[in-house]
Amino acid sequence: MINRESIQKILIRGTNWIGDSVLASPAITAIGKHFEKAEITLLAKPHVGDLLSRHPFIHHHLHFEDQGKHRGFLGKRKLIHEIKEKSFDMLILFQNSFESALLGFFSKIPIRYGYRTDGRRFLLTHPIPVPRDLLKKHHIYYYLELLKPLNIKSEPSLTLETSKEEDEWADEQLQSLGGSEENIWIGFNPGAAYGTAKRWPMERFSELGRKLVQGYPAKVLLFGTQEEEILGKKIAEGIPGKAVVLNGKTTLRQLMALLKKCDLLVTNDSGPMHVAMGLKVPVVAIFGSTDPKTTGPFGRAGIVVKREVVCSPCQLRVCPIDHRCMEWVTVGEVFTAAAKCLEETGFPRWKTSVKNESSVGAKGKQVTEVAVFLDRDGTLNKDVGYVDRRERMAFYPRSIAAIQLLNQAGIKVLLVTNQAGVARGIMTEAAVQTLHRELVRLLKRKGAFLDGIYYCPHHPEAGNSPYTQVCQCRKPAPGLIEKASQEHGIDLRRSYVVGDKWSDMELARRVGARGILVLTGDGNQEVHRCIRNGSKAEVVVPDLYEAVQWILRDFSAGGQRDINPTKVTELNLKI
Repeated sequence: MINRESIQKILIRGTNWIGDSVLASPAITAIGKHFEKAEITLLAKPHVGDLLSRHPFIHHHLHFEDQGKHRGFLGKRKLIHEIKEKSFDMLILFQNSFESALLGFFSKIPIRYGYRTDGRRFLLTHPIPVPRDLLKKHHIYYYLELLKPLNIKSEPSLTLETSKEEDEWADEQLQSLGGSEENIWIGFNPGAAYGTAKRWPMERFSELGRKLVQGYPAKVLLFGTQEEEILGKKIAEGIPGKAVVLNGKTTLRQLMALLKKCDLLVTNDSGPMHVAMGLKVPVVAIFGSTDPKTTGPFGRAGIVVKREVVCSPCQLRVCPIDHRCMEWVTVGEVFTAAAKCLEETGFPRWKTSVKNESSVGAKGKQVTEVAVFLDRDGTLNKDVGYVDRRERMAFYPRSIAAIQLLNQAGIKVLLVTNQAGVARGIMTEAAVQTLHRELVRLLKRKGAFLDGIYYCPHHPEAGNSPYTQVCQCRKPAPGLIEKASQEHGIDLRRSYVVGDKWSDMELARRVGARGILVLTGDGNQEVHRCIRNGSKAEVVVPDLYEAVQWILRDFSAGGQRDINPTKVTELNLKI
């Protein structure tokens, strides 16, 4: 058994392919959480390093430049010297090659851990047998199963991250391409590095593009390598005026940022398919020569279109007969899958991108608007600990209906929430933002919307830099609400803070707004704390819906000037 307390420096030999690297990322997360005191370095080719450059548990990158300084025998000697200098305690091999184990052996890393494939058993201190049925499972489990002998707990959940700067760059690009808030951006990835056997016919992509831009306010972004530029241009010619060829015109990080803004990606079995899933982009994947059970899109937002033919999956690069596995997939089948994806996930994705506390707004706007500043966990949805993904978000009954009433009355609804799980390392800011995008889409499908979302990722004591700090945005500090008020022109004296905690009521007191305490979440326990600490609520109500009823009655009593009294009276008659 390996003593994890003694492991200070870990080297992970990453995979060579983009898709495999995405699928290996949950295993890297699991290693980072298990060996919490260790520094982790990823040894991989430069493009894989770029892909995972913002992985929260990778501290350092060591690029394997096999076509550059590490080429040939002398290059490998140089790489071994570089690895030796780092004095790693442990090597974990995600790659199966003999060479990767040999490099670890000559680098004299004390613990060398990996699958005992390719005759390399004697090079490893911990050779792990490949489970008999593992190759029948999805490939994401190939890396997670490797960790089981280490008693590492893991979740098969894909998450890739882009930076704020990369996201802003993508916004600027889409605007320059004529994007508007009503646009749907649909990505096409018609290539496949493995070979032509994985490619759906070019003319089918063109026909699909024409149907999509006719049926939706859509534009198509064509992604791919420089070598696939001609393929992209020919497809774009069949979608006149509505397609942009980006083949070979973006770096990998730029591709990720643009993919993240897409409402849908239609793709062959390829690396970008897995990248899109890691960015939580809905995917329609067309499969032929490969098996979607093992390499298909992993996650609920992926739909596979495949024709069952006797020779598939053959795993060949080039079809030796009539390519029937792809030729028999019709445009109608793929269009139906694309339409289903769009309708189920909500769109446009780009319009609903959520800004955090530093989001751009109309500074200096006149303070004439009235708003309800709404807490999230325990008020809008059940507080189940740290809500870090959509599956853990369960709305209270009538909470969405409450937001609908505020929308109809013309009252701004601004979500203001503490998310200290970021500081504690339980979730990333990217995960919070992804969850908020999904929240916005869900509300939109129900006919409701938020006017803004503001969150604080800090904690004054827990966690690590830069998130461990005393800040002005963590409730009850007024930073978030002041920022929101400035950007939306809110008159705080005529607005409301609704929440289930003392910090919400204290926030209301500090900014001069009215505090409404709900008894969902921690409300029952927090009532006494509010009284004890002098942050009394204006009113205590059972839930958010009752809070909104109280607010609307307050409006109809004449206390608010800029609310439509006729509309509010109509709403009060209905509730």
